[in-house]
Amino acid sequence: IDSQICPTKLKRVTTTDAKPIAVITVTFSPGDHLAAFLDSVSGATVRGAYTVLADNGSTDGTPQAAAKERDNVEFFATGGNIGYGSAINAAARHLKDKRLNGDIEPEFFVLA
Repeated sequence: IDSQICPTKLKRVTTTDAKPIAVITVTFSPGDHLAAFLDSVSGATVRGAYTVLADNGSTDGTPQAAAKERDNVEFFATGGNIGYGSAINAAARHLKDKRLNGDIEPEFFVLA
């Protein structure tokens, strides 16, 4: 079992005990760059990662396809190009139930 030191709580946390970290990113027709980004997210932590693609109106279908192909990726349509900050905020609100239910790390999420 991989383990890491959690400096904020000063105790050892095993990856089997740790909840996945939520990662929020904003997309707008990202093309081939999205696959490379998602691959880098999965390799960036010993904990699992749950990535939400807050989509600002992509027309290339890439975010939707990525969410269908990967179990740990969710497509979240913002309803149009609402801007970066608004898309992040909408996705953060969208994650509320997953955080409260303990499906993901409840204390924080990562913006990427």
